[in-house]
Amino acid sequence: KTRNLNSMGLSNLLYPLSKFSFRVAQASPNTLGDFSVQPPTSILQVKPSPEYTDIFATLPLTADSLQIRWMDVKDNAKVEAEEKGGATPTTDGMQGTTSTIDNKPKTDVPHLTATHQVLHTIGEGIIRSVHTLEFKATSEVTPLNSVQFLVHGEEVRVTSVVGHALQGWTVDNNDDSGKSKLVKASFKTSQLDSSIILRVHTERDRRDPSKVQVDLPRIECKHVIRQTGQVAVAKDANVEVHEHHTSGLSRCEASEISSQMRLNMDRPIVLSYKYLSPQNSVVLTVKEHEAMETLEAAIDRVHYKNLVTEKHMVHSLILILQSTKLQYLEISGLPTSASKYTVSVNSVPAKPVRGEKEGSILVPLLIGLNPGTANAGGNLRTSVEVNYFSQHDPLQQNGTLSLDPPYFALPVSVMTVHLRLPKSYEYQFSGDFGHKAQRNLEFPIPKAFAHTVGKRVVREDHKFSIVDDMWPEDREEESSEDASGGGGGGAVKILTPKTGTSFFFQRLLVVDNQLALNVNYTEPIPVEEKQPWWRMLL
Repeated sequence: KTRNLNSMGLSNLLYPLSKFSFRVAQASPNTLGDFSVQPPTSILQVKPSPEYTDIFATLPLTADSLQIRWMDVKDNAKVEAEEKGGATPTTDGMQGTTSTIDNKPKTDVPHLTATHQVLHTIGEGIIRSVHTLEFKATSEVTPLNSVQFLVHGEEVRVTSVVGHALQGWTVDNNDDSGKSKLVKASFKTSQLDSSIILRVHTERDRRDPSKVQVDLPRIECKHVIRQTGQVAVAKDANVEVHEHHTSGLSRCEASEISSQMRLNMDRPIVLSYKYLSPQNSVVLTVKEHEAMETLEAAIDRVHYKNLVTEKHMVHSLILILQSTKLQYLEISGLPTSASKYTVSVNSVPAKPVRGEKEGSILVPLLIGLNPGTANAGGNLRTSVEVNYFSQHDPLQQNGTLSLDPPYFALPVSVMTVHLRLPKSYEYQFSGDFGHKAQRNLEFPIPKAFAHTVGKRVVREDHKFSIVDDMWPEDREEESSEDASGGGGGGAVKILTPKTGTSFFFQRLLVVDNQLALNVNYTEPIPVEEKQPWWRMLL
């Protein structure tokens, strides 16, 4: 049997071509097969018949060219017998004369050229490399069935080999030392192109961090007449990379690296080289630095409100913080009798958990966030509202109250305190906020965030108003959820009555300091009114 490669294509299309069809005549049925089409996003349909085969192709709108390849398999002995008018030879010798049939396809070994592009990422304790290999045959008639290449480097692991129409790949030791491995990649019979692209991932551990000099792994393609390539080095984590020794390579600018490799990187290229010889080597000097802890979050604004009654206190707290995936916020310094908590994070109800320290709670922060900002890993602004009750000894004629605000381990830019105390007492203040209260606040009270959005679809030119904040459909959904006992309801908010006398305090830039605020209260002494002299005469 003989296998003939056929191709048909269109190029330089002035207008988009969405569909294309043609017919191929054949001497006997089922002789055409192994179809392939370029671009790969095209859809190919083959409808065979006894005398011909119809081929229908659907192209993407962005395609400016089309190429279809297929194999034509013919039985040489059968064709010769039909031409001579004799019987058809068979392998069992029951009819006609026997003849030897070679079932193996006779294809010429293609001459290949290889292009190797590799990106090495130097990290803490590991070197990850991504190799892109492009093999091209000098003749477009013969398809590529398999390729081989060597991976040089001590203790280098080949983790994956990916490519179009790849059937399988194997890794074997090339020598007894284990410093090079032979990788064989085979392709499916439907692979009829004269060029293929493979992506190879390798890893190598740096078990001894004290070893400063590190040699990079390299790939050498076998059975190729020429191999060119580019090498790029990027660093990750807390390492410093410098060149120690190179051979078979020439330094180049990062802008000279191919755009396919340069634009798919999320970090800058430190070193870049061009091939002079496939037998090249790169030795780098790698220094690891100890990482230091950085600030994960900071509180921009804290407003604490405390309403004091005869036996109870109602505490209200609202704060605005910036964080980078901080999971819990610890609030400590709470009264031992604190109870009946209500917590909202970004206007979404949340349940706190008890902290390890006495008088502390942990508030979850990854609630009600903007999905786009949260998944991008950017700076997240979060609002937290906490309300709770506490008890104290009944107020006497005089005494002292400790009204310390909660303590945060994070730095606080601005903290304000609003106290509402009974009007029947006189007060003197002491502690970190000073001895004199302010008449009003210099900074406005922060407002809670709400990143939730509606599900209603509107026109592009729709003008939003306050009516859209409570659309009837949204109210119906909320009422149905509440009636069924499901979620969706808001948190219980404590309405603080406006009673008593207000006192305001503020403190700027609070860092690692638990502020104290003490109040001494006394009942005023009634003053006897002196009677006028003329009343004594009556």
